[in-house]
Amino acid sequence: MITPEIIGKNLVNARSDKGYTQKELADKLAVSPQNVSKWERGVSVPDVITLLQLADILNKDIMYFLDSHYQKEVAVTSPEPPVPTVVQYVDSVFNNANWYKQRISDIKRNGVYLFNSVMRYAEFSSLEMEYCRFKDCELFHCSNVNSQMNDVEIKHCFFRFMKVRNLALSSCKINASFYRCEISDSSFSATVFDNCNMDVVFDNCKFSRIAVKNVKKARHCTFENCEMDKMSEQIFRECGATIINCTIMED
Repeated sequence: MITPEIIGKNLVNARSDKGYTQKELADKLAVSPQNVSKWERGVSVPDVITLLQLADILNKDIMYFLDSHYQKEVAVTSPEPPVPTVVQYVDSVFNNANWYKQRISDIKRNGVYLFNSVMRYAEFSSLEMEYCRFKDCELFHCSNVNSQMNDVEIKHCFFRFMKVRNLALSSCKINASFYRCEISDSSFSATVFDNCNMDVVFDNCKFSRIAVKNVKKARHCTFENCEMDKMSEQIFRECGATIINCTIMED
């Protein structure tokens, strides 16, 4: 069972292995030393993105922080830190994350579950995520550049004033509300938009094998300079979207 105390003890061990003080680690994360102290004492836990940043900074696999067995292995086998193993499915659940003006980049993770979280003015770039689930999350004035998502489910989420560029989305399920978002130079394939409010400007995007179900509103949605297969183009027109200077791809 994952507990705040387990995460805290593993964090102390990993920080000590690297020779960082709490303040040095806090500076690298752009948080206060008090936050690091609370994590190490098990008073609170870092959110999922911070935990992924800790894994990169401290040269550990994310499972190092979540598994009590790591502590036992270090104590019994060797004073050297264990060699991180490649984990295909992290299958970790995080709730109530709150990120403000954080910059998250170059993260490759699978199987992360993120619930009930709020992100404001956060900047995401070069993310590669698979088999992830996001539910009841809100993103305001955030950006995402050069990212890839495969088999990701987004449910009951709210995106406002998002700016997205060079996103590759495939085999995803999206149940969300979009308000005044801008998405450019991106591709969407084998993706389902289910019960969405769509107020988005898509510019120079590519759509193939798109399914749209129970769309509440799409009349404020604009597709400009995009490429679509015939099925996607027909679906978007039927939803009331505006299509400008788009190319229909041959089957």
